[in-house]
Amino acid sequence: MTNTVLNQNEYESAVADNDWVLLDFWAPWCGPCKSMGPVFEAIAEERTEELFAAKVDVDEFGDLAVKFNVRGVPTLALVHKGKAVSQLVGAQPKSAIDKWIGEQLAS
Repeated sequence: MTNTVLNQNEYESAVADNDWVLLDFWAPWCGPCKSMGPVFEAIAEERTEELFAAKVDVDEFGDLAVKFNVRGVPTLALVHKGKAVSQLVGAQPKSAIDKWIGEQLAS
């Protein structure tokens, strides 16, 4: 599901209901986050069978950012069966994100 914005309770539900969750930690004032938005949307749509994708506004839901030790935005995080397994920090091209996700799903 794309364009889902999570708070703490919704996060708990998402990880309980899905083996793989891709989180996009972003902020409305962040230029690189805005440029990554369409990339994240495309990846979320293409991988809808493999994972649940959601955005987390760090200004509104700082508790999740703290939980994931997010120090900069944008940060992508992959969660597998409730455990954070990998993070990708900074704006990245779609090809790099696809490769990163593929490597994580295969491991």
